[in-house]
Order: sequence, then structure tokens, then C-alpha cells
Amino acid sequence: HISHYKNQLHGYAVAVGTNTIVITNGNQFDIYEGVEKLVECKNLEDIDIKLDNIRTLLHKKNQEKSFITRIIEFGKEWNQKTKINLPTSDYVEYLKRNSDLDETISVLGEAFPRITDYNLFQFKIEDHQVLSLHELISNYIVYSKSNRLILKGTSGVGKTEFVNYLISYLSDLTLKQEGMIIPVKIDLMYWNNNGSFIQKIKHAINIDEIKEEDIENSLRDGHFILFFDSLDELPQYSSDSFFRVLSEMEKIYASNCYILISKPGIDLQRIESKRDIILIESPKLDNLSDYVNSILKHSDFETFLKGLEKRKLDSLAQIPIMLNYLIIHYNFSQIFIKKIITFMRKWILHIHLY
Repeated sequence: HISHYKNQLHGYAVAVGTNTIVITNGNQFDIYEGVEKLVECKNLEDIDIKLDNIRTLLHKKNQEKSFITRIIEFGKEWNQKTKINLPTSDYVEYLKRNSDLDETISVLGEAFPRITDYNLFQFKIEDHQVLSLHELISNYIVYSKSNRLILKGTSGVGKTEFVNYLISYLSDLTLKQEGMIIPVKIDLMYWNNNGSFIQKIKHAINIDEIKEEDIENSLRDGHFILFFDSLDELPQYSSDSFFRVLSEMEKIYASNCYILISKPGIDLQRIESKRDIILIESPKLDNLSDYVNSILKHSDFETFLKGLEKRKLDSLAQIPIMLNYLIIHYNFSQIFIKKIITFMRKWILHIHLY
């Protein structure tokens, strides 16, 4: 019960030097300024509805200021903003944000280049025909030869990384006025029945100037490519409502592109018949070794792991990123799995004792 922790709020605030605290039990979010409750929310979307622009107001750089000061300063900044008036559309700010994908990924505080050469990966359709990256983008996405896709790949193969790469690529294409597609990613792990489909797109875009009617008009014109990430993590209680909403959207706004991203083995019988299924396979180790060695600072995998083992366990908060990154590179090599399991046990034990 959240109420049991109210008497600890001041201690938390002093410990981390913050004025604002969000306390949650996973279902309810209470936002406090000091010991004063500002707002009570039932979910993340409710936070945005009840306290607009909360991400700006709670930004770390503002934590030394009082909440009232932050609201006043934010209001002044907002008055200075003007409506986006650029040749492409009101979505330019969003597209710019997406097109500037960080070229590195942080692994235990070290910056490593992201994989951008997706020609190393294999893309297969159901009849096992291998597609090139160019064919996948040109025929299946940009020109919407088929606008109903399921992108499948084993855990850690890099599906989300690839989708982020595609979103960056397509955003850049639109900014250059070489395309007219607005890519949006919706994470199904957090899908719930609150709000309309259009509200969820607006939430994902996160640009105040863009109104729901703008999104609806763009949907009717077929300007969206919608990526639904982590279908395999869609909450079971939300599954029926999601597929019902998706079916309605695909009928009403049929000219947009809808791509579901999932692990293999998920029962998608009710929707697979209407979609092309594309399997993404990680690069083979033989094909990847030269590429990896050219971008990693370490000469080989063993050296890299030995380097990790010398780190203080406190620095391993980024371990999920490291796991994802290394699985993409090393394709579940047995030595990787054994060493990481041992390493994770040490880390979990340390955190538990701490």
C-alpha cells in the first residue's frame, strides 16, 4: 500500500536531492512535492492527462527549484514558442527527433557503435525467400506493397533496435521530402483500454501542437506507418481489446501500414492469414566477426567479458542494455550464456544484500 511509505518521502527526497517524488505500486502513481500530494494517477497515460507536460516539469535539471518556480518558468517558455510552420508538416519536430538516432549504445559507461549495417541480417518471408534490406524497405514498407506485416525474431535478435533504425531512416526520408510516411512506435507492453487509438498515437508523438484531428486527417490520407512493438508482451487482459481496435483501425484507415513485432511461437492465428510474415534472423558469427572486431574496442569476446568481470558490481545497472547488445552481436554463443548467467547471479546477490 502506497500509504505505508508516506512517512519515508522526506527521507527519499533528502537522500537523492529531489523536490518531486513519484511513488507507485505498479497500478497507482502518486506524485508528491515534498510531502504534499500533487496528483494521483491510475496509469502513465493518466499522468499526462492530469498534469500536462509533466516530463518537462520533473526534468532532473529542474529538481533544485520549487515546483511553483518550475511551472512559472515553463509557462514563460511556452509563451515564446510559435506554431510549427515548415514545408513538410506539423510533424517536422517529431521527425527531426526520430531522425537523429544516437549512433552509439552505452554499455557499462562505454560507448559502442550501434549496428547500422542491417545487410548483415537475413529477412525471410513465409516461402523462405530471402529479402534484401532494400527490398524490405522499398517493397514492403515505403511503397506499401503489403501494408499488413508481422516481423518475427527470437529474443535478443535486435527487433526493437531494427525498428528504431527503420523509424530513424523513414523520418529522415520524410524530412528530405523523399517520402511522405510518419513512423510511430507503440509499445504493447504498456497497452491498456484507456483512451482512443488516436490518443495513443498522439501520446507516442508527444508534440502539443499536433491535435487529434491532425492525426485523424493524416491517418485518412495514409501517411502513417505504425509499429506495434513487443506483441508477445501484450497483457493478456488487454489482448482482445487490442485486436478489436486494430481490426477497426485497419478497416477505417486502410491505407496506412501496420507492422506487428513479435517473438516466434506466439499464437497469431486470428490475424496471420491477412498479413505477410517476415522473419528477421541475426547475422551468422562467421559473417559478423570482422564487423564486430572492427567496431569493438576489445579484440575478442573473451577479452570483453574479462573486462566486465573487473568492474565494480555497482556499475552494472545497465546490464539489460549490455545483454541486448551482446546477444545481437554474438547470437547466443554458449560461452556467452554460461558466463553471463554466473555474472548475473553475482550481481543479483549483491543488489539483494545491499
